[in-house]
Formats: sequence, C-alpha cells, structure tokens
Amino acid sequence: MKKEITIFTALLTCFVVMIHLLSEPLMQTPQCTTYNVLIFILYKSISFVVPAFLFLSSMKYFLKKRSYKHFHYGSFLKNRFSKLYIHYFIFVTIYYFYFCYRNFIRMTPIIYIKGLLLGNLCSHFYFMILIFQFYLLLPLFLYYVEKLSVLNGVMLALIVTIFTKLVLASVATNNVILYETVKYNDRILPAYLLFLILGAYCGKHYESFLKLLKDNKNLLFLIYILLSAIHLYNSYLNFSNIKLYYLGDTMHIFYCVISIFVFYYISCALTHIKSVKFENVYKFISQVSFFIYLSHPLFLYISQNELFNLSISRSSYRLIFNLVFVCTLSLAFSKFYFDIAKKLSKHNDKIIPVLS
Repeated sequence: MKKEITIFTALLTCFVVMIHLLSEPLMQTPQCTTYNVLIFILYKSISFVVPAFLFLSSMKYFLKKRSYKHFHYGSFLKNRFSKLYIHYFIFVTIYYFYFCYRNFIRMTPIIYIKGLLLGNLCSHFYFMILIFQFYLLLPLFLYYVEKLSVLNGVMLALIVTIFTKLVLASVATNNVILYETVKYNDRILPAYLLFLILGAYCGKHYESFLKLLKDNKNLLFLIYILLSAIHLYNSYLNFSNIKLYYLGDTMHIFYCVISIFVFYYISCALTHIKSVKFENVYKFISQVSFFIYLSHPLFLYISQNELFNLSISRSSYRLIFNLVFVCTLSLAFSKFYFDIAKKLSKHNDKIIPVLS
C-alpha cells in the first residue's frame, strides 16, 4: 500500500476515535464558554471523517484500474464478506450481549437482527451499512466512472448528494410519517455519493490527483482556512441556538471535500519524515484500524461506567480518563484480535487494515 494512504488511514482512525471522545464534553458543558467553543471547533474540524473513509475506500479500489467489463460480482462479494462482514457480525454480537448485560436493550432476536441489517445497535455501525451498499452497487460505479468524464461525473454526483441531503432534511422536519421511513438517513448512500465518486476518479487518475494537490497547495489551504472559519462559526451559532444555519448541510459537503484534500496532501507531506518510530506507529494504527473502528465505542461505554463508579464528574478529567482508557484498550484489543484473526485465516489477505 502507498505510504500516504497508510498515513491517511491512521489519521482518520485517530479522528474517528476523537470524535466519539469529544461528544460527551461537547453536550454536557455550558454553551458559549471557552471550553465548549474549543471542544466544538475540534469536533467540527474532524467531522469529515466518515465521508473521508468512503472517499478512501473508493479510491483504493479504483487505484487498480478495474473495468466493469471484467468484473466478477459473485467472487467480489464473497471476498468482501470474508474480509469485512464476518468481523462486523462478531462485533455486533459482542455489543448486543454487552448492551443486554447493561440493560440498555432487551434480549430479543428482533433487536439483534435489526442491529445487523440497519447498523443501529451502536452509532458507528452505520458506516458498515453504507459501505455494503457501495459494494452491492459497485458494477454501476464502475460503469459510471468509465462512461462519464471527471467533470460531468463529479457535477452529477454533487447535485445528487445536495438534493438528497435537502430532501432528507425536509422530510425529517416537515413529515413525521415519512420520517419513520427515512429516520436512518445517515445510512442512505446517495447522501454520500459525491465522496465515493470523487474517490473513484482520484483513484483512477491517481498521479494526476497528486499533481493537482501539490501544484495548488497554497490555494487549497487558503480555501480550507476561509471555509473552515465560515462553516465552524455559523455551525456553532446554530449549535448554540443563536442563529439558524440554513445552508449548513450544503456547506458541510464542501467542507468535507476540501478537508479530505487538505489532509490527504498533509499525509503525502508526512511521507518525507525519516523516522522509524513514526513509520512504525502509523503502520500499526493503519494495520489494525478496522478493528479500532469497530471496538473503540465499546471501551468508551466501559470507561464511562468506570467514571460513574469513581464519581468523577468534572468534564476535563472525564475527557482525559476516557482518552487514556479508550485509546489504550482499543489499541491493545485490536492488536490481539488482529493476531488471532490472522492465525485463524488460511490466507493473510483476508485481514485488511481499513474498510476498502
């Protein structure tokens, strides 16, 4: 795997863990305080992580220059199932029994089956539902990318993504009955189509993509800084119920795109660091990133239970405790799980570092 992809994977893995760690202090500290504003800025700054994972998954697949004419659908799905969904099944089962043990849910087959099919047992599982839709529709993506030019393909995907976001937002706001049919709107693939299509074209034209980033790095960072300032400022006003941010969903799409490009450029720049320790760290995180993604919310639940038992209520102390507890146990468990899965697998290529 290319070094910049490995580094980008490691960065995204750290960001997704951090987002979940920041959720509690963001919601439980007084709004418009310095601490709350700083937490929000950090939280919102890395909120592009799920679109980035989708972009990365698509880019890694299209890097191999595959064509829809030579696509073997059955063998592809079988391969993806063995790489991803066996582990997804295992982790859903673990979460199910833990939540039953903690009396968060009732022990019924319906809840378990819905958890598997909808990814609603724990919030982070929705990504697995999204990526499974991508795999099911991959022949269409292959055809789309091969037949449409980059400009036409990206513009069409942008229109579909914005339209889907606006429709879902309207339904959620104005129609309670219809909302019941789309209440899992974060699992609807067209709302993320742009990131998958961008990833596909960037993978197909990878060298041109890298050259575009490097040749326009100053403009890229300028747009990122300006867009971040506008988007984060208005998002916080909306979060604090001071002022509605009517263009929030649309602006967030553009914010995610520019953030993906900026941090991918940063990942490319980091490849020039000549440090064995640094290389070992990002390679390790990338290698076990899939299992960190699946496991870290479980350790956050356990950590919060320990905080309750210890009667620790101060937000900053809780954040530090959660950070150390979750990161330490997630890394240790993921390495342990990875080693076992590798030994049980007949072929090492059945163990992959990230959803791809």
